[in-house]
Amino acid sequence: MRKIMRALSLLLAFGLAACASVAQQGGGLSKDRLDALTARMQADIQQGKVPGAVMLVARNGSVGYFEALGQRDPKTGAPMKKDSVFRIYSMTKPIVTTAAMILVEEGRLQLTDPVSMHLPELKGMKVGVEKGGTLELVPQAREMTIQDLMRQPRGSRTASSASRS
Repeated sequence: MRKIMRALSLLLAFGLAACASVAQQGGGLSKDRLDALTARMQADIQQGKVPGAVMLVARNGSVGYFEALGQRDPKTGAPMKKDSVFRIYSMTKPIVTTAAMILVEEGRLQLTDPVSMHLPELKGMKVGVEKGGTLELVPQAREMTIQDLMRQPRGSRTASSASRS
């Protein structure tokens, strides 16, 4: 699981860096950055950190880089294909956090924004506090912020799920 998370994080970081590094002429992607991305992923494959990867970088709605590297099945040696399907398990939080950081970078979201500013349904949420062996719902001491969500705690629970524990 950690290998998958590391590989996806590395892929996102290098992919975003490749997208951000635009060549001066032609407005395309930086060949040097894309070559570095490929070399890094090939090195991780050679070192056995990941069996393979499919990488796609798009800019302005056009695919500028699309490669399949390594093996999709190390046991059989089957090569990775561009249309290989992956299970990503519990990767929602890192992917959403990366997307949110792009919005922060663009100035469309602030880490200190209350979550209810963007999701009004969450205004006035209560939190569970254990009292005498039971879980009592009480008002929050302060509103949850975008940064709080990015800290990725165990998760938020509803009143009905809290009462079942």
